[in-house]
Amino acid sequence: MSYPELEGFASLIRNIGDECTLLRICDGKLVAGSRNGSVVCWDISDGREIWRLSLDGPCSSSESDGVSIFFAESDKIHAANLMTGEILWSINLEGSSDLIFLTGRVLWATSSFYNFELQDYVDGAVWRIDSDGDISGRWDIEGRAWSLSANEEEETIGLSRPRCGYAEVSQDKGVLYQSLGNSSPVTVGGFSNDGLTYMGHSDGVVSKIVKSGPLQYELASSAINSIEINKGLVVGTETGEIICHDNHKSWEVMSRGNVDWVKSGPSPVKGDSLWACAWSDKSIVTLIEMSSGSIELQLSHQYRIGISFSSKDLVALGDDVGGIYIFERSVLSRRLSRANEIGSMSKDDVLLRRKLRNLRR
Repeated sequence: MSYPELEGFASLIRNIGDECTLLRICDGKLVAGSRNGSVVCWDISDGREIWRLSLDGPCSSSESDGVSIFFAESDKIHAANLMTGEILWSINLEGSSDLIFLTGRVLWATSSFYNFELQDYVDGAVWRIDSDGDISGRWDIEGRAWSLSANEEEETIGLSRPRCGYAEVSQDKGVLYQSLGNSSPVTVGGFSNDGLTYMGHSDGVVSKIVKSGPLQYELASSAINSIEINKGLVVGTETGEIICHDNHKSWEVMSRGNVDWVKSGPSPVKGDSLWACAWSDKSIVTLIEMSSGSIELQLSHQYRIGISFSSKDLVALGDDVGGIYIFERSVLSRRLSRANEIGSMSKDDVLLRRKLRNLRR
């Protein structure tokens, strides 16, 4: 089946020069980072570049308090001024920097150590960092952390082998390992606005952590790759299922290939949609109406889109050759009515539209 090209629906297109591995939208600005260490900030309203950093890379997980942006890069954690890009502080961690989570004035981070004999990450560490860049705690953990949620006093991490399950980490109690009632490694995590933590497993099960003990949802037969909590639990799997599950509704959409991510974002029709991206020989981005599971729009892209970020009426996508695409609700709505026309555009028309977008200043 032929779908319209993704770039025909984008409001702003930029390129960071190498695989995009970091995206964040903050106060009208888009910050992107790459595998080779470039970090660039653009103004979304006019597309101009505001600042640029050149680091060693790769860049990964990010957080922001609206004044500063915090991000992981190689074996480091950086804090940079969001307006100027000035590096405020940097911390060297042991091992590879993986995940960060900002809560209040505390930044939690995880790092992992690669065992070349086993060809896997088998050990890791958890770090508690104050807002001025001082390390206020460090704990060794068994296994790599694949999910992270926290408050200022305690963090919860989902673990890979050999430990599996999850751990609660705090200054008072140290590391407490807990069972999820499932021996399969945690592959991804998510959390809801009411503070509940969800963890996906390699066997297709999702664990929900509540005070009475973990609850198990057997949703799929392959690994859970992505979790989104918005008016229900939604997951994307290794074999192409996009599944919504809650007490009031459930639906399933089958996509071709590996579902790399699912994310809530603006709908071109009304309210919010679920955005999902699956990869086979190309990327297919699918917009799904949340209550019914009906497909609103599907777009294709020749490169793999490994990362996404959504904020109110905006969605940003980044691909593995450095392409970055911004989508706005109002533009999506206008172009949805012309989807057939856009889908039938000639290559010359596509190139012309691309040049016009690149002139946006």
